[in-house]
Amino acid sequence: MSSKTTENSSGESSKTSDSISIVKKVEEYFYNSDDFAQIFEDFAIKNAPKVDLSTDECKLEYTTMYNEFHKLYEDALSEYIESQGFSVKDFFKEIRNAFSQDENSDVAVFAKIMMATCDFDVFVMLMREQARRLQNKPMQNVSYEDFQDDNEGGKK
Repeated sequence: MSSKTTENSSGESSKTSDSISIVKKVEEYFYNSDDFAQIFEDFAIKNAPKVDLSTDECKLEYTTMYNEFHKLYEDALSEYIESQGFSVKDFFKEIRNAFSQDENSDVAVFAKIMMATCDFDVFVMLMREQARRLQNKPMQNVSYEDFQDDNEGGKK
């Protein structure tokens, strides 16, 4: 199957009928691309020394670091999507359609996983774990409750 995006007279892009879902392509890339994973591994190794393991408080510097991570994430995905002949708009349209049809569809669940990957608290936890690895300190035990809001009965 080939994937082609064409532009109609109103300037909107559309996929030809023989195309593969862009979300499925991104999902394959997200889970299986060593190059994609390496971008974030390199980022974590470079920035983990900035993480202060002596406190659980988040420093303002972590927000800047998170924003850099988030931009890397968006840029890498956008570049991949466009390299496949699609636009980012195509990608989000497919996700919106999946959510409107079934919030538990494979596409919707994958979109939720992608969003969770960009969660600030998850980012800080992963950076702390990378800092521990680099400093040869034991890993912290993490449980489901660590990600729950007070309203949901968690520890936060």
